[in-house]
Amino acid sequence: MKAGLSLLVLLAAAGAAPGQAARPSPAVDDENVSRAIQRAVGYLYAAATPEGIWDPLPPPDMTLRGGQYPAGQHFGGRTALVLYALATAGQQGDARFRKALDWLMKQQLVGTYALSCRLQLIHQLRQPEEYRTVLLRDARLLERGARAARGGLMWDYVPPPGGDPKRLGDFSCVNYAVLGLWAASDERYEVRGPIWHGLERCYVLGQHRNGGWAYRLIDPANPTHAHQTVTGAMTAAGIASLYLIIDHSYARRGGLGGFRSTPAYKSIQRGLEWMAEGFSPATNPGRPNWFNTYYFYNCERVAAAAGLKYFGEHDWFREIAANLLRAQAANGAIPYRTEAQYGGAMVDTAFALLFLAKGSAPIIFNKLQHGGDWDNHLRELAALTGWLAKLSERPANWQVVDLAAPAEDLTDSRILYIAGTRPLEFTPAQRDKLKRFVELGGLLLFHPDTAAGGFAGSAARLLAQMWPKLQLTSVDLTTHPIGSIYLPLKDARVRLQQLASPTRVFAFVVHGAPANAWERREYVSGREMFALGVNLHYFANDRAPLNEMPTKLTRFAEVFRGPAPAAGRSVTLARIKYGDNPHRWDPEPLAFERFARLLAAREGVGCQVKVVAPEQLPAAGAKLAHLTGVDAVEFTEAQWDAIDAWLKGGGTLIVDQAGGPGPKPGASPLAASAPTGPSATFDSAFRQLIEQRYGREALLLMPSAHPWLAGLDKVGYRNVMLQRRQSMRPKLEWMKLDDRPAIIYSPYDLTCGLLGCPNPLVSGAGEKGAYEIVSRLVLGAAALEGKGTR
Repeated sequence: MKAGLSLLVLLAAAGAAPGQAARPSPAVDDENVSRAIQRAVGYLYAAATPEGIWDPLPPPDMTLRGGQYPAGQHFGGRTALVLYALATAGQQGDARFRKALDWLMKQQLVGTYALSCRLQLIHQLRQPEEYRTVLLRDARLLERGARAARGGLMWDYVPPPGGDPKRLGDFSCVNYAVLGLWAASDERYEVRGPIWHGLERCYVLGQHRNGGWAYRLIDPANPTHAHQTVTGAMTAAGIASLYLIIDHSYARRGGLGGFRSTPAYKSIQRGLEWMAEGFSPATNPGRPNWFNTYYFYNCERVAAAAGLKYFGEHDWFREIAANLLRAQAANGAIPYRTEAQYGGAMVDTAFALLFLAKGSAPIIFNKLQHGGDWDNHLRELAALTGWLAKLSERPANWQVVDLAAPAEDLTDSRILYIAGTRPLEFTPAQRDKLKRFVELGGLLLFHPDTAAGGFAGSAARLLAQMWPKLQLTSVDLTTHPIGSIYLPLKDARVRLQQLASPTRVFAFVVHGAPANAWERREYVSGREMFALGVNLHYFANDRAPLNEMPTKLTRFAEVFRGPAPAAGRSVTLARIKYGDNPHRWDPEPLAFERFARLLAAREGVGCQVKVVAPEQLPAAGAKLAHLTGVDAVEFTEAQWDAIDAWLKGGGTLIVDQAGGPGPKPGASPLAASAPTGPSATFDSAFRQLIEQRYGREALLLMPSAHPWLAGLDKVGYRNVMLQRRQSMRPKLEWMKLDDRPAIIYSPYDLTCGLLGCPNPLVSGAGEKGAYEIVSRLVLGAAALEGKGTR
């Protein structure tokens, strides 16, 4: 093997071990991916030298002799790569990590790969000031490595005066140069403008007619050489690099869709077509079993940059991850045939760890590809997600979706971002999918790219069609949680409208085109706009930090996919409706369907849910009923007589105040159908009703020692007033008839909790707590069937 390929292979070459494909692959789910990541972390620590690093000692002679660094051109690269992978997996606080980091930051590095990996590591650590001197030195040395190559700029293994002056370099070195310079520039290092334009020229000139890239620049005189073979690794690296070049060369370009006219964008589109047609989840297309883990790593970079959920029809993450999980050895290594002299399983495992940790990161935004001009801004969500990841010190992703699949397939993110200038046009079926996405627990975010064009008006009309009982209203940032849930929003340019039920925001319409600031990376002048984007994320996820959020593999509506689980026995639950506004008695229409599916799956008990009017309850054939509301509930005397007769006949009524005790900051006033106005709470009206019917002492605190609550000493509650979560005993009251529970009341929310939506406007039991409480009540009350009084 030529010496010039040594670090590329050291960092990248991989292949599946013989017979490995026959091994069964563990399921690609959160548990197995998380376990694989932790085992890989353990292996990498175990693979360190006695000094706790991953480069051989003593350090090589770094003296430049005859234009060459005899042994040191790649020194530090292994340790920098491994530490970068470990940092991505959240290992910054480990003492072993800190020891190796201290050593690495004191070393003199000269090679393109080593410099790039250390710069990416510094960027990942989010501590640029601590390592500012190292960052500046590495970036300057890396920038100095640019060499003219047929009208563009390329990089070789070491900067001049080292290396072969006749060698133009290669696209792997260029890829690492781009990564290092991007990391430095994102930490306020000013890379010279001609560098980015020279890189763009290099990639455009080096792209083959089929849309891919090879290891070297095109050489018409030697087209059959191995280095002229288009490969997946180099093509993915080229696409990802061009996205970074676009971000830095054209970030300030004016006008919507301005990137589309650039040579870089046109090359990206041709490259993506090649990737969609030639994608392989097992080996490097073009050169199978060569640079495989490097190829996987670059696939993740492309998907993250472009927001790709699929390459063609391939679910890229699940398919590649399946092969990596299958390859993982008992000691945690993920070998893919790299020879020991070039790093072996250690290098393979580092790249695999980068792929798994970055690729499985939470999806912050889904961007909807619709029939209008949906993609005027190509890079706004990439920039916003990157800023959020940097702020949170955790990986994060975004992706593009469409409405071809069921609504449940959109639920790998809580936010569905819909942008454009022209009026939106959705079919009734598409509109139903958007509504179901919200009812599953999602949030629609409409972004008019301009004030003109009709997009904002069409968004308002669309929302009115989906929820005619609700109104689009302006948001007061001084009182609404969105104004302070994570960062303070004080800029008058930040303007929002919301469509909200009494318990949850269904949609925001954001005005002022913050995507302009996001895409142009106006981190200082547009900081308020970035703060808005971050707050939207934290609002939709109830302040959950990135490390506590579900991964890319998790859809929050997964329980709704497929038929309901089979159950050996079943109970019937009647839900009591009243009034002409469904948002009053049914604030989360899918909450009890979700509960029923979980009950069948976990307890083997089916739950048939019937919706009935109060007067229909005695004839409904149910011994269990549920009542909820957000405002003053009122029944006629005849209606409550029917409920009373049902209670005395052995029925048990479960009641909760949807949304919990007020006030609920930001919750929209109920539609005009509220009988006594929004100030009258469900709690006070319900207590008054019970007192009038059954006496002042009818409702008492339900004993925590009651068999139905056994083991529920503490459950998770959300308290919107304190902006924090807490664990406490279930806050339940009951009314007994003939020594059995007839009414069980929770002044804290249970209904919204059953949907599992992380709602910052709700005070009540969280997802787990709501299920624990309601399942105990349902199963306990069901056991009383046939024991009514006469």
